[in-house]
Amino acid sequence: MDLFALTPLRRQLIAEANHFINWLFDGIAAALAPGIARTLPGMKAVFRDYLLPAEAALRRALHILAADLPVPAKKPSQGNRRAISDPSNPREGGDRAKDTPRPRPPTFRLSEPQPRPKTDHLPVRLRPRISIIGVTPRAEPAPRRKLTAIDLEARLRRRFEALINAFNNPAAAVRRLQRRLAKAGAARPKLAATIPGHTSERIAADGRSVLTRLDESARAPATDTS
Repeated sequence: MDLFALTPLRRQLIAEANHFINWLFDGIAAALAPGIARTLPGMKAVFRDYLLPAEAALRRALHILAADLPVPAKKPSQGNRRAISDPSNPREGGDRAKDTPRPRPPTFRLSEPQPRPKTDHLPVRLRPRISIIGVTPRAEPAPRRKLTAIDLEARLRRRFEALINAFNNPAAAVRRLQRRLAKAGAARPKLAATIPGHTSERIAADGRSVLTRLDESARAPATDTS
């Protein structure tokens, strides 16, 4: 990825984001290290203080790169070609056990939740209901399973894996974002008005400054590098 296509200011900002995200990575890895007690409040703190700002920083860096770097030329399609294996040759036929499809790696989200549009009608669950005691059957509320530290840790690890994959291969993430932005009629990836993780108590003033400048730069018009 040719970062020299960026302006010096944006190139410096991407470098700062790199150091900032790496520091947040260390915090997440330390919390997930063997021997560290897993508690629900502790996992929530890792989400709030480390994962959310790391995701926000990388997402904004990717938006900057997608806006400023040239879109790579589309490769010619090779069609749905598949090699035909020879069943008499075990090397070509492969091992059925090894050919079992592996779970797809988690994908890093390029957009952030947006506020729901206000409507002039109440949802069904909030509408008034008329019932007659002893006649109208009362539906029992579905039991809600309480979130546990194990559940949250599994969710944290999956999002951390997606984050690391995008961080280690930003060119692929940028191309994916550019395709999404160029696709007509598709929902365009958007950033939240409030930066996720910006209020983390673990981030010092310089970290919040990096997040703020990344956010401002990601929302600014693309730089003309021609």
